[in-house]
Amino acid sequence: MEICVVWLHLLFFSFFQISEAKIHFALTVVNARSGGSRRDHFEENYTRQLKYDETEQLEKAKEPTQTLCIGVALVATATFTVTFALPGGYKADEHINGGTPTLAGRYAFDAFIIASTFSFVLSVMAMVGLMYSGYSILNPQTRRIYLIAALYLGSTSGTCFLTTFALGLYMVLARVAHKSAIAICVISPLAVICKQMDLWLKWALLAQPLCTRIGLTRTLVIVTTRILFSLLMEFWPIIFIFVWATYTSN
Repeated sequence: MEICVVWLHLLFFSFFQISEAKIHFALTVVNARSGGSRRDHFEENYTRQLKYDETEQLEKAKEPTQTLCIGVALVATATFTVTFALPGGYKADEHINGGTPTLAGRYAFDAFIIASTFSFVLSVMAMVGLMYSGYSILNPQTRRIYLIAALYLGSTSGTCFLTTFALGLYMVLARVAHKSAIAICVISPLAVICKQMDLWLKWALLAQPLCTRIGLTRTLVIVTTRILFSLLMEFWPIIFIFVWATYTSN
């Protein structure tokens, strides 16, 4: 359980761009003798832990949990609607395989179905995690795990939903407006990339002091690894979607 909590916290710090975690990581890399917390902050946090009030902690998590729950519910509803209103419609009953999707068998259609499935399933998983994070019968540590997992799953479902949107428009426009269809597919991932701009800016500002302490080569390795890891955590569903579509097409 402790290992799971530590891993989820590291994922949370990297994915949601906690500045204090980056400062602590940088101090650890350069073998700093002191930590990243000021003494007055440490005393304040330590005193607060001694006077731990579960009700206060639950109230703090209540508002962001409600906001996230609304977001993932909207994604699940929109994805469910799109799945049964497929681009291109369905074949007429008098045709062979009547009632089946018109565009079935195409590479883009296979990717569209996988993307919409991912979007719906991940959003439902996020809602379940939020539900469990609100159960008072569970201990605070378990509820924290469910909340962190729900935050990540909710964000990832949004990425899959953007992929569903881009693929749906591509299938509709590819034959009549190919350039516009390509432009839509290129523009859509910008919404995901924008979430990483703050991360890249912080690492860019941190690169200079790191370079001074540990050298250019090691700094480049650390910063590049962190950025690539964050991109992988954001885009792994898209990679899987297109790899699976390639496999089913073959």
